Amino acid sequence: MARLHDAVYRVKGTDTYLLIWEAIGGDGNRYYRPFTSKGLTGTWQPLAATEANPFARSTNVTFPGGAWTKDISHGELIRATNHQTMTIDPCLLQLLYQAPGPQPQLRWRVLPVALTARTRHPDQLHLLSPPCPPHKEPHMSLNRRTFLGLTGAATAGLSTPLLGSALHPASGAELPSPAGEFAVGVRQYHWSRGTRSLFTKVFYPTPGTPGGTPVPDAPLADGVFPIAQWSHGMGGNCDSYASQTHAIASAGFICPAPSFSDNTNLGSVYGGEWSRDVSEVITRTLALHDAPGGPFAGHIAREAGVGVSGHSMGGMTTHGLVTAWPDDRIAAAVPVACVDMGAPAPSVPAGVLFIHGDKDPTCDYALARRAYEERSAPKAFLTHIGADHAAYLNPGFRTFGQTQNTLVDWFRWRLYDDTAARDRLPTDASADGTRWEAALA
Repeated sequence: MARLHDAVYRVKGTDTYLLIWEAIGGDGNRYYRPFTSKGLTGTWQPLAATEANPFARSTNVTFPGGAWTKDISHGELIRATNHQTMTIDPCLLQLLYQAPGPQPQLRWRVLPVALTARTRHPDQLHLLSPPCPPHKEPHMSLNRRTFLGLTGAATAGLSTPLLGSALHPASGAELPSPAGEFAVGVRQYHWSRGTRSLFTKVFYPTPGTPGGTPVPDAPLADGVFPIAQWSHGMGGNCDSYASQTHAIASAGFICPAPSFSDNTNLGSVYGGEWSRDVSEVITRTLALHDAPGGPFAGHIAREAGVGVSGHSMGGMTTHGLVTAWPDDRIAAAVPVACVDMGAPAPSVPAGVLFIHGDKDPTCDYALARRAYEERSAPKAFLTHIGADHAAYLNPGFRTFGQTQNTLVDWFRWRLYDDTAARDRLPTDASADGTRWEAALA
C-alpha cells in the first residue's frame, strides 16, 4: 500500500485532530484512511482505516448516475472557517476530491479528471461524544451516511398503537416459552415504504411435524408468538438464509424476512434505508395482529417487544436499528458479521448478541468488537475462531450448531423471558473453535 496525499484538520469544538491519508489499495485504486490524535505531535490512532472499511473508497460511495470511477484522490475536507487552523465541522464532513474515469490504459498523470463532492457524517468515526444530533441532509451527489433518529412507529404512517407500554418480558409481560419445535408455514406480502418495494416472506409456527419445507399459507399454530425478524446480506433475498429463518420460526417466532429492492447497494445500508425498511416491515407485521379475519389475527405477542437479526449488510442493518436509526420496539438484536454503525441509542434497551468470524475478510472483526465494547449489558459476543465471513451459517460447518443454538436461545430469553434459555447460552456457544463472552446482567 503506497502513501500519497494527506491533510490534517482540527475538529471544531474539540481538542482532536483528524488526518486523512490517501493510499493505494491492493487493487491499485486510490482511497482515504482517517486517523485522529489529541495533538499534532501526539500518537495517531486509526479509525475506519482499512481497505475493507475506509473513510472514502469507490466501494462505499454511491453514484446516483452510475459509477464513473474507482478512485478517490487528492481530497480536501471543506473547512468550517477560512483561517489557517484548518478547522472542520464534525457534524458535516464534506470531501471535495478528484478522480479519473475507468481508463486503465492511460497513466494517472495524463488522465482527464473530474471534481466532485461527497458528504459523510461523523457518528461512525466517533469524532464527538455524544454524537451529532439529527439534522437535515444537505443535497450532495454522493452520500455515505445520514444520522436520523426515526423510531419504527414514526416511519410507518400508521395511527393504531402497535406496541403496548410494557414492551419487554423483563418489564412484566408473561408469555409461556414453547416446549418444543414447530413445523413452519410461510406467507408472502407485497409491502412498500414510499417508492421502495418490500416483498416479504413471513415464516411462522404451524401445526405438524417439525422439519421439511415451509408450507405455503398454512394456519398458525395455537398461541401467540413474538416477532423475530431476519435481514439478508448483499445479493440475497428472503430465501437466501433458510437455515436461519426456518430455525427462528420453528422455535416459536414469527419471522418476517424482507427482500431489499437494492440488494447490492452498500450506500443504502450506510444511509439507513435498509434499517428504515426493517422498521416498516416490523410495523406491517405487527398490524397483522389486528387484521379482522386475517391469518395472524390474535397470534402476535405485541407486548414482548421484537427481535431483529441479519448477516453482513443485514447485520449492519440490524446494528443500525439499535444505533443510528433506532427502533425502540426492539428487545433483542443479533447482528451477524456486522461493522460498527454508530453509538448505542439510549432509547433502545435491547440485548445485543454479536456473532462473527475472526478471520472475516469482508466485515472487519475489529469493528464488530468495537461495537460490542461500546454497549452496556445485556450483551454477548460469539467468535468463530479462524472462520471467514459466512461459513458458520452453513449446515455442516464445524460450529454451525453453536450459531443456531445461541441465535434461537437469545431470542427465547429476550422475547419469552425464558431464563432457562439464558442459562443455556454458554453451553450453546461452547465448542472447539468458538469463544464466548457475555455480560448478561
